[in-house]
Order: sequence, then structure tokens, then C-alpha cells
Amino acid sequence: MKQNYTLMGGKAWCCFSVFYSRKAWGSLLTEVVSFYREFQSLFHYFVAYFSEQQGEHIKVTFSFDIENMVEIQERVDTHFLLFLNQNPSVHPKQFPFGEDLWCFYPNNSLVWNQYKIQYPDLDLLLDKQFTLCLSGFLSDTYVGGKKQMEGENFNLLEQIQQKVFTEQNGIRLAKWGCLIECLAQKSLIEMDVDEQLTDVDEFLIALWQEMKVPYMGTFQFLLWVGDYFLFRFYDENSLFRSRTSWMLEQIVLGVERFFCQFEYRVRYVEPLFLFPVDVWRDLGEWLLCVEKVCICESVKNVLAKLYALPEMEFLLHCNFPKNTLRWKYREIIFVDK
Repeated sequence: MKQNYTLMGGKAWCCFSVFYSRKAWGSLLTEVVSFYREFQSLFHYFVAYFSEQQGEHIKVTFSFDIENMVEIQERVDTHFLLFLNQNPSVHPKQFPFGEDLWCFYPNNSLVWNQYKIQYPDLDLLLDKQFTLCLSGFLSDTYVGGKKQMEGENFNLLEQIQQKVFTEQNGIRLAKWGCLIECLAQKSLIEMDVDEQLTDVDEFLIALWQEMKVPYMGTFQFLLWVGDYFLFRFYDENSLFRSRTSWMLEQIVLGVERFFCQFEYRVRYVEPLFLFPVDVWRDLGEWLLCVEKVCICESVKNVLAKLYALPEMEFLLHCNFPKNTLRWKYREIIFVDK
């Protein structure tokens, strides 16, 4: 059956939902990861959410080249209908008559385009430049002292800087600052990092103070700003570590307020349903790093709330695709920390 798609940013976008009892979400998420790993070359973007809207299910949003549309949709149908046939789930949540307006979709079913896609703030081309620049500086040729790539690397660094500062975008600036900290802390560039990043510090602090509490559309901003200030704190040569420490505490308190706001709603909404599944793993790793440097006591409370989420055990250990750039940065900064 031909499915609808949306064109956005030169790519086709689709989504599907697999309705499956929450008790077996771990098995379904493992299958989603397996599917992605097998066909990842076909995808430009791939993300999954948990949901109980109109039935317990996992929803998947992805983008791809339009010429691959038929192949991808056929593979999705074949893969997940076979999985549902061979591994049907039981005892799903029952429809709450008198509370919800829309009926539930059948358990063990696959539904295309059941929800409105939330298009992420993607910078795939710029992310590739960040990655290429970082890899160039870290290459054996460069580190070994030959430095044949030095001019090329610094030219790319300058090009990225011009792009980032042309538009005052918080996520771009945070990624840029993370790159500078990685290169400086690995002694691959020589510069006054505080002077280079002071304006970035102040801009990101102002953006965070405007937001106050993270919400559904800000998860990428939360993670990138969190990493940026943690990287800044790890910079032992920085003269602004007290300000950085304060900012890390504000971010932790913001995450704590995010959890607390749901406890007082008339109708409870689980935080788990608001962010993609990979965000919780990335957030958990960040909080653990903050806890290690003993910046604030609140981080223990936030970690406790995080680990109390019903599916957190397998979320922390699932092999869901990571944000490549974020984890390249983290592997450099977090080593031996």
C-alpha cells in the first residue's frame, strides 16, 4: 500500500506506529533498533518515542531520499508485520471509557502516519563539517607531528565559525563551543578559550534563563547546552569555572522542575512520553558526569527520578543509534574523567 509522505528540507518524511503492550516494550524497542541497524544506510534521520495515546505503542519518525520511499515502506511492513505475527503481545492497557474521546488502535498492529510529525531542528550538513574538522585534527597524520593537514583543518574551522556566528542559534553555538573545548583540551589548537567563548557563555546563559523549564521541543537544546557547560567546567585553564559551575546547577534544577511539573497536573502525563528514547540515555550519562564533579546535591534527586521511570532500565542499555557528533565530543572530553 502506498503511504503518504511529507517533503521537508529536500527529504521525504514518514512515521509509523507499532501498537504493542507496554509490558513488552523492551522487546519491541530491540526490534526497532535491529531494523534500523539493518537498513541505516537508507535513513537520514531516525527517532523513536513511547506513547499511550490511542493505545500503548512505539512511534517511529524517519527521513529518507524520495527515490527510496517504496523500498523503505515495503521493508517496514514486511519486518514489523512478521514480528507482530511471531511475537504478539498480551494484556495491553484497556480503553478508559468516559475519559478518552478517541478509541484505541488494535494491539499488535502497524499504523502509518497516525500522528503529526515534530520536525527536529536538524543541521546535518553542518554536523558533518564539525565531525570532519574534529577528525582532521585528531588524525594520526596531524597528531604525529607532520601536520600536513594543518592549513586545511584551520580553514575548515574558520568556515564553520563564520556559519555559526552568521545566525545566533543556541544549538549551533553550543556545538561550536564543544568543538573548541575538545581541540583545546587535547592541545590541538592554541588559543585563549575563555576569550573565544565568553560571548557564547553569555548568550547561552541568557537563552536558558528565558526558558527556565525544559519542555517538549527543547530536548536538543538541553543536551547541547548541558554538554557545553560541562566541557567548559572540565577546562582547568578557564577563569570562569565558578560561573560554569553555577550554570550546570541551573540546568540540573531546570531538569528537576521539568519532572516536578507533572506531579501537580490534574491529568498526569508521563515525562517518558515527551522526549525521544535516546534522549533519556544521553541525559542519564550527562547527569552521572555532573554527579561525579559534585557540583550540586540536586543531581541525586534528578537521577532518582530518572531511574524511577518504568522503562529506564532497558533505555539505558539499549543500542539505539546515538547522535554521532555529540558522542564524538563526549568520548574526547569524558575520557579519564
